[in-house]
Amino acid sequence: MQRDLPGATALRSASQPISDDVLREKYLKAGETGVEDVYRRVARALASAEAEPLRAKYEALFLENLHAGAIGAGRIMSAAGTDIQATLINCFVQPVGDCIQGVDDEGYPGIYEALREAAETMRRGGGVGYDFSRIRPRGAEVKATASMASGPCSYINVFDQSCSTVESAGARRGAQMGVLRIDHPDVLEFITAKRTPGRWNNFNVSVGVSDAFMQALDADQTWDLVHRARPGASLIAQGAHQREDGLWAYKTLPARALWDTVMKSTYDFAEPGILFLDHMNQDNNLRYCEKIEATNPCVTADTWVLTTQGPLQVFDLIGKPFDAVVDGRAYAVQSEGFFKTGHKPVLRLKTTQGHALRLTADHRVRRVESKTRYVLKTQWVEAQALQPGDEIMLHDHRALAGWDGKGTQGEGYLLGLLVGDGTLKADKAVISVWAPELKQVSNGGVALSASGAAGIVSAAEAAAFALPHRADFKGFQSPVGDRGECRMASGAVRNLAHDFGMRPGHKTITPEVEKSSSEFAVGFLRGLFDSDGSVQGTQTKGVSVRLAQSDVPLLQAAQRMLLRLGIVATLYPNRRPAQVRPMPDGRGAFKDYATQASHELVISGDNLRVFADRIGFADTAKDERLEAALSSYRRALNQERFAVTVESVSDDGVEDVYDVTVADVHAFDANGLVAHNCGEQPLPSYGCCDLGPIILPRFVRHPFGFKGLPSFDFEAFEKSIALQVRA
Repeated sequence: MQRDLPGATALRSASQPISDDVLREKYLKAGETGVEDVYRRVARALASAEAEPLRAKYEALFLENLHAGAIGAGRIMSAAGTDIQATLINCFVQPVGDCIQGVDDEGYPGIYEALREAAETMRRGGGVGYDFSRIRPRGAEVKATASMASGPCSYINVFDQSCSTVESAGARRGAQMGVLRIDHPDVLEFITAKRTPGRWNNFNVSVGVSDAFMQALDADQTWDLVHRARPGASLIAQGAHQREDGLWAYKTLPARALWDTVMKSTYDFAEPGILFLDHMNQDNNLRYCEKIEATNPCVTADTWVLTTQGPLQVFDLIGKPFDAVVDGRAYAVQSEGFFKTGHKPVLRLKTTQGHALRLTADHRVRRVESKTRYVLKTQWVEAQALQPGDEIMLHDHRALAGWDGKGTQGEGYLLGLLVGDGTLKADKAVISVWAPELKQVSNGGVALSASGAAGIVSAAEAAAFALPHRADFKGFQSPVGDRGECRMASGAVRNLAHDFGMRPGHKTITPEVEKSSSEFAVGFLRGLFDSDGSVQGTQTKGVSVRLAQSDVPLLQAAQRMLLRLGIVATLYPNRRPAQVRPMPDGRGAFKDYATQASHELVISGDNLRVFADRIGFADTAKDERLEAALSSYRRALNQERFAVTVESVSDDGVEDVYDVTVADVHAFDANGLVAHNCGEQPLPSYGCCDLGPIILPRFVRHPFGFKGLPSFDFEAFEKSIALQVRA
């Protein structure tokens, strides 16, 4: 098919008189007479960054690309290739903290430091966007000076006057954007500020609106105007009070009344605009003000995240790119790993099934909106909006085949047995296998062959002999008296346990165990369930696999490990309370012993089949019992919906917190729960962007079909984008 060639020979729209006026006023420099001169200057400047032998080549390519429709951002077209000391970047994010000078307690520059930095940015031609929401409201206490704050709107006056004073490079007046959250106590003054003639002429202003506000609006509810700064005594006397989340509610008003005020001002004066903060975080379509500090959802550094490298904690991933696993599929992370978002109050979210997550109040999780037998509808909800009884979503990783990492399945099996029923000493590890038949016969081998423990002994010895042992290592020893116990002592298993972070007195599921390979995790769980697990119930009352332990954190870790393999388990605390019980004293008699409370991790429904297929038992008796129970079912096992119930959301201190940006899905696995991320490539403080257009009609071939079929030249379009990004 014949098609027009891209570049200088492509059809170009004739310029309009107003275009020529803008060109002369904003872009032509001394000696330049038209757009061709501008293009050549810009192409030459862009190519100057290349190695000397490549400059001529790329100057021609950049010039051709400009003709093809890939135009640089305004600052580039105006200043590139000139002697003007100007920035080639259009827009900057200027953070503003809650102090006059220096930095505030979250590391953000004080108001007048931000003003100085913004003035320098504008002097060099850059536009500046600010979020003023950190500044304490009018009437808040200022302890350092025993005075009352004047509020962000008074300081916006100062920024506005500074902008009118500073002329940007290239005879361009500074451009500013100001944002205030819709829950800031001074938001009404902010919304109506431009009703006063001449006020904030050098600002575009927008209100940052959250999903939570829109939900309150839709439900015709009231809305709190809040800030972390303590109100003055007069405001407290008028009803200002501190909420459970630590924020101070300065005023409460109908969400509808606040929204109507925004709409009336927008209708009458075309401002303020609306920034849907949560959707911006998802769609990332306004990068020039990306550091809108309106929402900083984040989790604590000890949070477990599933990656293609295996389970890791947030502190392992700070500043380190990785691929996140979301519902069994891998997604690239767009940010440089996790990044710190501040030192903030955190909540502890707990479910009735035993899951827990520490996160900020505005961090969103996936909540079940409605559920039928066939359909489950969900929505993102901030943690602070969750109520006991709400259902939230877990990750479904059943499609995930596994992950690489440290440890083999055999090594995992040995350590699972050790944690379940073993002893870790300074010089050796002792694994015990219990078979009641050993009390009845003297020949341990015969008894084991008739016991489910024979499978454990066989699997454990096969794994142990793969380790480097002394020549006299024989595996399991003869039965211990009439205790029904058979032991295997091993220095190699002791070394393996140390390699995975265990020590005498600390024989548990360590972080090193959780960070192991999927094969190791399978072996570990099999060993743990062989030691302390059981198969119980009938089809009538329900079949389950249960793991009993006195250590709740161990069961929570096992619950996370199971979930990564697609198996949902429920933690039931205190199934047997702490008590004094008569127990064997090792001498053929009984003695009263104080026992700890016992807790259970329970697997049921179609999770049983996944458990049998992916983990199973080496204990042949338990394995046969599970298979018999599953084969006896005449109806399908209850399908897992991967939804759990909120038990509580409570304050849990103040801590450094972190977030991440995951491509496409904007979510990650946080201790098994589906948690939202910031949804964008986060611009840090002083972040910036250039928005350069590509003229799409330039890539349309035969638009009216005179010389061929109308089409869009995607190949040329792709090449043009690649070259423009290089520039």
